[in-house]
Amino acid sequence: MSDSQDKVLINERANFLSLEKNSLIADGKVEKFSAINFDVKYWRQEKNFIISFTAKSDMDQKDKELRFYFRYKDSLNHCYFSLKDGKFIKFSVIKDAEPTFQTSWIKITDQNLFKDKYNFFLSVFEDTTTVIIDETVVMNIDHTPDLEGDIGIQFISEKKTEIYNIIFENFSISTEILNFEHILNMPKRPDVFFMQGNDFYEQNRYDLSLYYYNKGLLYGRADDKIYNRVGNLYYLFEQYPEALSNYSKAAKLNEAVEEYRINYGRALIKTNRDTEAIELLGKIVDGDTKDVDLLTDYSTIWLKNNDYQKGLEYLNRAYLIDPNSPTVLIKLGKALIDTGELDEGKEKLLQAANSISKTDPAGAAIILKYSVDKKPDVKSVKALAKLLYERREYREVYELIKQSRVSIFLDEELIGLLLEAEIELGLLKMALTEIDNIEEKDLSPKLSFLKAKILILNGDYKKSLKIIDDALKREVDKELLNKIICQKLILLSKSGKVKESKKYFERANPKYDGYDDVLIEYGKILTDIKDFDGALEIFSNINKDVGLNAEVLYNIGLAYLGKDKYDKAKEALGAAMNEVKDSGVIYSYVVACYRLNDFREAISTIELYRAILPKDGSVENLLGNVYLSKGDIVNAQKYYYKALDIDRDNGEFALNLAESFYKSGDYKNAYMITKQLIDDKSFDRAYSLHLRIKSHLYQDISCDVCSKKWTIEKESVYMEEMTPKELDGLPKDAPSGFCQKCAKYFCRGCMGEVSVEEAVCPYCKEKLIFNNGLKAIASKILKGQL
Repeated sequence: MSDSQDKVLINERANFLSLEKNSLIADGKVEKFSAINFDVKYWRQEKNFIISFTAKSDMDQKDKELRFYFRYKDSLNHCYFSLKDGKFIKFSVIKDAEPTFQTSWIKITDQNLFKDKYNFFLSVFEDTTTVIIDETVVMNIDHTPDLEGDIGIQFISEKKTEIYNIIFENFSISTEILNFEHILNMPKRPDVFFMQGNDFYEQNRYDLSLYYYNKGLLYGRADDKIYNRVGNLYYLFEQYPEALSNYSKAAKLNEAVEEYRINYGRALIKTNRDTEAIELLGKIVDGDTKDVDLLTDYSTIWLKNNDYQKGLEYLNRAYLIDPNSPTVLIKLGKALIDTGELDEGKEKLLQAANSISKTDPAGAAIILKYSVDKKPDVKSVKALAKLLYERREYREVYELIKQSRVSIFLDEELIGLLLEAEIELGLLKMALTEIDNIEEKDLSPKLSFLKAKILILNGDYKKSLKIIDDALKREVDKELLNKIICQKLILLSKSGKVKESKKYFERANPKYDGYDDVLIEYGKILTDIKDFDGALEIFSNINKDVGLNAEVLYNIGLAYLGKDKYDKAKEALGAAMNEVKDSGVIYSYVVACYRLNDFREAISTIELYRAILPKDGSVENLLGNVYLSKGDIVNAQKYYYKALDIDRDNGEFALNLAESFYKSGDYKNAYMITKQLIDDKSFDRAYSLHLRIKSHLYQDISCDVCSKKWTIEKESVYMEEMTPKELDGLPKDAPSGFCQKCAKYFCRGCMGEVSVEEAVCPYCKEKLIFNNGLKAIASKILKGQL
């Protein structure tokens, strides 16, 4: 090894691994881990390196993977090369948790490389990753990020546990790249690059596919199929001269394939070589061809020369073959408009737009804008408005409908789209004016719903509630049912009448649109009333495809906080905080960190967002809690005092300060605070703390005969002398003395109110004494303090 063994680290958990005499041996069971755990790691970060070994393994290939990580910054940013199931390889570049470059699983052998002997080299140099197995280049990728990072190897099992038996002899992770120049400079073969080009082509990664095809062509010629495919890629990228060149080569290599001649002819059209295109394609298109794309492209020759009769002849033939082809419909629609057949042309364009609206909404919008510019009509305007609304282009929806109402009548659906656009744009006054212009009797259920929504956003809950309640008394259309119930739940939450929410939630139908919004609003209500189990169950039923916004994530986080599931609370609140920097979200996130003892994150988050956090003392109190949990009493008390400076009457802040005194052993100050906070009628946290503090300062004693109770300070010191006459003047329920021999107390009533000088223990007859604690009690009784 060029780098010594002590530079290769074995993970402590990887007890099935050992490095002996330059051989890496994996012999035993490996647990399934979802996180990235390096089993073998190079001791320092490097950019360029080579991993090499001679494999001599003996195990089955199923459900096993050997993954080589490099340029690893963290779990979200790294590269890896993987050998899976003994016969498949894969390369991936991960950036911000998403693959920016990735091959599919490429099969390189029918053998089992996990049960075979071969020489293996993985070279990473600058932006190139090369893998060589037994002097055969199985992968050569020029897309490796140019940065330093960790180098590591991970053994992965798809099963819970799996047996590994791998021996890598002469195992080395080396940074001496020049030692392997004779391997890296092996002759390049086009088939290696064509293989990678084919792989990316099958993944629809056409840019990468073209890159590797062209790289292969640098090292040799291709067959007609490769040239034709390269031509197709250039044609796709609208690089028509390059497409023409490759189609020409394919056609010359195999003149019998009509597809090559057609492709060549189409490229001639795109490069304006019309005469050659007509000569090459004329016989084909004037025959009985059913090639719709060819007929459509061929029509272009005549249309661009204003020969609409000839162009429409070929377009109509294409239309008869495939009346649903978007390309045919678009060209036919535009040609009809150009020849004055405006309505028929617009109908074809509308049909084209509808056919691609799901797969290519941007393209459909362009077609419809062209049609509307020529002449607005209800169908086209409506279709375009819907597309734009789905793409959240609310300003364009608003402008489109406002401009179109000059030429067309706005039906209910268009008015609804206009109102929804105005709501999204915050034009609530305009929306309210628009809806108020429609008489109440003419409002459809959909428009009534929108009016209620506008009124809610304007804060007019009373009018909104009347509309919603009237709607719910009638049979509600399935399109609106869940939306109306959602508004009802919002109104119940605003008015505080959440007890009624369950019966309305149960009216919602999970089969209809808008059910997820109902779940969200009901879940928020349950969170507000602290039914955290119910809230979490409701939130768990939200469709997984629905992107949860910050408000929903915040409520999920609050529910988890309420259930003391702080790790999940932190996750949900952290996700909410990534979307919106809201003071409530940040504060709750800090609470979750505090509960998880992640004090560093709690403090740093508060410091980062201090300016926008609440100013009511709660943040200072929370910081006090964090420092108290850390054992830093001084800083804890500093922040508790700051909190009380803001809100002097806050019992929780005062109680936390008392607890800090208690933990520091200052029981007197702690007691002074808690005795002002306790309520004898309830055994709460304040009362519990008060009793704990009191136990350190005071002791309860009682008469052994009648159980009369007194409380004395444990370390009471009474300096004044009391005369027997004063003590004899004490009432019956006052102490009479203490028997040192029996360790018992007695009251004056049980001792027959005898003089303190004559009082003796009724059990042992020893004289009773009056110690400092009893004198303190007596003094308070005489002064009227007890």
